[in-house]
Amino acid sequence: MIAYWFEKQYFFVVPKEELVKTSSYNKILYRFTVYEKSDGTLKDTCKKYLDKWDLLMNKLQ
Repeated sequence: MIAYWFEKQYFFVVPKEELVKTSSYNKILYRFTVYEKSDGTLKDTCKKYLDKWDLLMNKLQ
């Protein structure tokens, strides 16, 4: 999944296995939550997917 945080202009490339499965109105959805520390930096669990276009490019080759 490619996620975009508008306010920060961050792209995240997240493998499907890392998404949290949820549902709404009987539809299955997937969610990725970004956590920001009080100093404005991202938690490592989120930062590892920031601008990781190589994860997507490896699948396309």
